[in-house]
Amino acid sequence: MPMSSQAVKRSGFTLIELVLVLSLLAVMLSYALPQNTALDGRRLQKEQQRLSYLISYAKQQALQEMHYFGLGIMQDSYVFFRLEDNQWKTLQRSKLMKRHQLTSPAHFKLLLEGRQIVLLKEDITQPHIFFSSDGQLSSFKLSLINPQQGLEREINSKDLRRHRGML
Repeated sequence: MPMSSQAVKRSGFTLIELVLVLSLLAVMLSYALPQNTALDGRRLQKEQQRLSYLISYAKQQALQEMHYFGLGIMQDSYVFFRLEDNQWKTLQRSKLMKRHQLTSPAHFKLLLEGRQIVLLKEDITQPHIFFSSDGQLSSFKLSLINPQQGLEREINSKDLRRHRGML
């Protein structure tokens, strides 16, 4: 059969159109990925600031109420305690002091007195870090880590002792 002078209709995209679309997508992704890393860095920094504030607040409450307070650390969460009748009870009275879950994939690493502590995934019944009624604070180094982005933020007892009256 001879071909007519009319062009044959074809459906689909040409190779040039596909390459152009893929190139544009690659450029758009290259701008989005660094911003995502910066966003994760800001989240980790906000978590560090929040927890630093809460630790200072718990330390201040221990002094004011003349009770022992504590902070329990799990792999990806933390909870505050108060010693009542020789038993550690989780704090439920304040929304800020209730158990707090980190955003995935962030997790904690804890050193107490220079020794690394194995952190559990499940709930705990007593604290790792103690705030005494006379202002004493356990010696600790707590790291918030996002392994996917290679980010790490640190809270340590030495820095908290230096900023004693900052609340």
